[in-house]
Amino acid sequence: MCRTALKCCICIALLTQRAICASIESTPLPPPSSGSTVSAWSGAWRVAIALLVVAVLLFGIRALLRRLGRGAVVGGGRIEVIERKPLGVRHSLMLVRVGRRSVLIHQAGGRMHPLCTIDEEESQ
Repeated sequence: MCRTALKCCICIALLTQRAICASIESTPLPPPSSGSTVSAWSGAWRVAIALLVVAVLLFGIRALLRRLGRGAVVGGGRIEVIERKPLGVRHSLMLVRVGRRSVLIHQAGGRMHPLCTIDEEESQ
């Protein structure tokens, strides 16, 4: 029973395809006009300009996010970066406040080393 139903569906699909294809006349495309000259280089220039625009947008958004993200306290937590001073290419000093205590941290590459801690009572 399933095989006969499958055969009927295939026959109906083939007949409708032939009927549709027979009713559509194929008309040739008109020849290109001599006034418009489109070369492969014009398409390449369009792609290059689009890529350049996307790259500029990405770098601009990245720089904007970096600038806005500096010194911001995320979620109103207890840790706050008070100040950061770059010492070299991959070295910097950071003054971080944790609760009532300030910590001076040396950041070198991917490592951080606490140098000293200052309690709030000592600084006054």
